[in-house]
Amino acid sequence: MEAYSYLDKPRSGLMNMAIDDAMLDFASEHNAVVLRLYRWAEPTLSLGYFQKIEERELHEASRSVELVRRATGGGAIVHDHDLTYSLAVPQVSSHVGAAPAVYSAVHSVMVEWLKELEFSAKQWHSIYDFSLPSVQRAESGKTEFLCFQRRSDGDVVVGEHKIMGSAQRRGKAALLQHGSLLLRSSKYAPELPGIGDLVRGNLEMLANGRLFAGEMLLRLERGIDALLRVRLKCGAFLADELQMPATDKMVKFDAPPWRFRA
Repeated sequence: MEAYSYLDKPRSGLMNMAIDDAMLDFASEHNAVVLRLYRWAEPTLSLGYFQKIEERELHEASRSVELVRRATGGGAIVHDHDLTYSLAVPQVSSHVGAAPAVYSAVHSVMVEWLKELEFSAKQWHSIYDFSLPSVQRAESGKTEFLCFQRRSDGDVVVGEHKIMGSAQRRGKAALLQHGSLLLRSSKYAPELPGIGDLVRGNLEMLANGRLFAGEMLLRLERGIDALLRVRLKCGAFLADELQMPATDKMVKFDAPPWRFRA
């Protein structure tokens, strides 16, 4: 099974979603694992697949930014000062295992890396912490609008703050997983601190975004290699190869029935 990874340039929200959808097709058709790490050309709010458009009005700070809807579930994310990854895995692989294994592989290596950078990172588990307000809200039947105000087992946290989460979508023959690492707080979501806000001494580390992104990509590769027993290699050629199918798919992600579903 082939396996590719690459660091993409910042793109619009619609194009980012379309490329990820094209990756899902590529993984199915070529029996290939594809990992992409990217940023967003402008501040963008991505709704989870199951969220209703009316919920956007619940968050005043992000009302002015561009809106897209992900193919994956979970809560809304303000993409401003974050790094987003997408991973497409063909289901024909006997090494994929259950979906939680993919979460764990990614989040475990991120925790290890952040600890090396002197962040007190860990994976959150509900059985160990019932005190967080988000847990209490979940038990009362309420769900927070923003992804980073929710908690799911395996999320990456620094102290009480969630700084990375992931969500999945299963296609007919492949799995797509999205996730974002929150680097700094955004004026469009000022209530959410990023890792640079939590340990200010490490802000210099985040200044050169491309170097930091390159190291994050390397760490993600290690976790995926170990789980899937593959060897990810440079897939920079996919930036061009996925462009045409992604351009066609933008129509789907821009259509009102998709973006503005009630």
